[in-house]
Amino acid sequence: MNYDNIAFSIGGLNVYWYALFLAVGIIAAVIVVDIEAKRRKLYKDLALDLCIVSLPCGLLGARFFACLFEGRFADFFSSDYSGMMLFGALIAAGIGIAVYSKIRKFSVLESLDCVTLGMLTAIAIARWGDLFQRVGCGPFVKASWLKWIPISMLNNNNEVCLSVFFLEFIACVGIFLLLRLFISRIKTEKGTEFFAGTALYCFIVFFLEFLRQDRPVLWILKTNQWFCLVIIIAIIAYLIITKKMRTTISSLIKPQSEMSANAEDIQPLVEQDTADTADDEQDTADTADDEQDTADDDAQPSEDEQDE
Repeated sequence: MNYDNIAFSIGGLNVYWYALFLAVGIIAAVIVVDIEAKRRKLYKDLALDLCIVSLPCGLLGARFFACLFEGRFADFFSSDYSGMMLFGALIAAGIGIAVYSKIRKFSVLESLDCVTLGMLTAIAIARWGDLFQRVGCGPFVKASWLKWIPISMLNNNNEVCLSVFFLEFIACVGIFLLLRLFISRIKTEKGTEFFAGTALYCFIVFFLEFLRQDRPVLWILKTNQWFCLVIIIAIIAYLIITKKMRTTISSLIKPQSEMSANAEDIQPLVEQDTADTADDEQDTADTADDEQDTADDDAQPSEDEQDE
């Protein structure tokens, strides 16, 4: 088991495997987002626009968070420092997409739904770069039948370790299939795919981080685990708050609708009572006429008798 981080060289310029997988992942993500946009009948150039917005935001976010947590802000523009953080890229790209959607007056949640599958695609492909960078290593592997790629990988000391990146790759593929084959086929509220996909990914990564041996610990947990917790809590809080807001609004609207419904129900009753009263008056008048006619009939023989 041996492999090099350099994919190929062009005129003395080395092209690294992790950069190659990242580029392929971005291209695949744009294709997936474009397919999703057409399926949802959204703006035809949405995929390209979101790529133009999210790519620079993601790169800046990945660099910023890496420098922040590693304390290397002086190396932000240094080519000798290759620090990048995935969750920084996801957060910054999400903010960029939200701002873009607001400016273009698109639905923010619908835009995020549209890019969710693309996000999973990019992560799944880009993670293969960890194999050649020799990061994402888990516990040491001793069983000979497990010492094969991609189940196992080499760390920087040429020791055979469990490939945590491969487990994350399988998780991304599983979430992708779940969203595409099931959740996207049923009628759900806007944001369901984004919230479900992001929460599931963070939940799985939180536990996979326990296996990684190359992550620094920040207090009790590792950095990525803190990001996972914050994102999951934020999603839950957002859903709870929006649900309460919808309940409050519906409770304010309901009395008005009930009053209108009651007024509509009462109006026919009033009209019916008016009609019944008119009928009763008419019956009374008819009865008086009948009594008058009877009285006239009774009085007629008396006049005849007078004539005799």
